[in-house]
Amino acid sequence: MIKASEWGAVAYLAISPYGRNGIEVSSNNTKHIINENESTSVTSGGNGTDGLASAEFDALTKNANQSTTGNVYGVYDMSGGLWERSSAYINNGNANLSKNGKALLDDGSPDKSNKYKTVYMYDKKEDTNEAKYNLNKKVIGDAIFETSNGLGEKAWFGDYSSFMFNEAPFLHRGGSTNNKSGVGIFAFSNTPGQAAYVLGFRCTLITE
Repeated sequence: MIKASEWGAVAYLAISPYGRNGIEVSSNNTKHIINENESTSVTSGGNGTDGLASAEFDALTKNANQSTTGNVYGVYDMSGGLWERSSAYINNGNANLSKNGKALLDDGSPDKSNKYKTVYMYDKKEDTNEAKYNLNKKVIGDAIFETSNGLGEKAWFGDYSSFMFNEAPFLHRGGSTNNKSGVGIFAFSNTPGQAAYVLGFRCTLITE
């Protein structure tokens, strides 16, 4: 599962001269209807309209603006598609931590970050969204606090920002097709960690 800093590194590269050079990465808003009133995202660039592309590469080519480089060699679906869970949390003692993220907690100390996860600071005196956001504002490198100036659609490009707290101790990024605004590569929010058709994750390979 991708770390917060790994997502941040790709996000920064995406708007650098090595990526889109300041141009916002377009969002994947494609939906494929599976049941009435429900939909799931078509990943790898979708096809720009509801439904499936005739071939995967057709989708990649047509929607290269959804890639972090603006061509088929970049990373797709970091904006829109699904909310992507990252290996990050606050250890506030909520039951959802062990219910939906036991493997993360058991990977090293549950209170300390390591090469596979990020554990943000927590103060039990005030377990609110804003309090946890302010407590961690000095953290850099994750493309969270450096790119956001508060809660709401206040991240770069008007992306949505909402930190972890209470029953939603896990972090996810990017936004989903169900979000009408605030979707983007710099969007971040909280989640209880449960499975849902608008939630997913991204695998990363870490070499020793």
